[in-house]
Amino acid sequence: MKKKPTAPKLHIGTSGWVYKSWHKMFYPENVKKEFLRFYSTEFNTVEVNTSFYHLPKRSTFEKWRSETLDDFIFGVKMSRYVTHIERLKVTQEPLDRFFAAAAGLSKKLGIILVQLPPSLRYDEKTFAAFIRRLDKARTIGRKKVRIALEPRHDSWFDEENMEAIRALMKKQGMSLVFAHSAVFPRYEPVDENILTDYVYLRFHGPKEFALSQYGRRRLKPWAEMIQKWRNKGLLVFAYFNDDAHRYAVKDAKILEELVSE
Repeated sequence: MKKKPTAPKLHIGTSGWVYKSWHKMFYPENVKKEFLRFYSTEFNTVEVNTSFYHLPKRSTFEKWRSETLDDFIFGVKMSRYVTHIERLKVTQEPLDRFFAAAAGLSKKLGIILVQLPPSLRYDEKTFAAFIRRLDKARTIGRKKVRIALEPRHDSWFDEENMEAIRALMKKQGMSLVFAHSAVFPRYEPVDENILTDYVYLRFHGPKEFALSQYGRRRLKPWAEMIQKWRNKGLLVFAYFNDDAHRYAVKDAKILEELVSE
């Protein structure tokens, strides 16, 4: 009898890890500095947001790698210089520089998030050129780093544009983000939008953006989808985005529990 294939490891975590509001509620009082080290004992992944605002040195990524458990994985947010300032119209150099720094995570570099501004309309020529450069930059050693794209302008969700977007992303083995919020449009988590062997989920809150909680009732359908995806051999990343009210930690724990039931 053949053994049933083992489902790929599931990565559930939060967007960021250093928030004052998490002290005492999440971080014990005796944890004063080594927040990431403690975090990695509670979750097996984190989404790095600081890289969006300024690119950390390679040595900083190396430090984060050394502070986390062996099976820990990082999601790293692409620089806003690329996405929001240059609006994807970048040369190869900024992309190469970004990946050269993030390579300090070595095998713990799990995926790169490319979050686009709400004002950025879809332009096929610009996007195609960007994706080609991104694909060239993301090869570290002999391995290509996973990429997940989160647009926020309505034009990226127009069905005619989506056909071209899906085709290009699928050709390069990149993923669309299934982002949930009450503010921005989103791709539906259906088979036609799963373009490669991994899925990226971002939970921004069911009501107020980054300020509202999901709870068991809202997360149960997502847990069921995650199980189906994993049974199909898909690797799943899921991140919760809330810092002020500490809902991200609570919801991440709830989702972990639901998936294991």
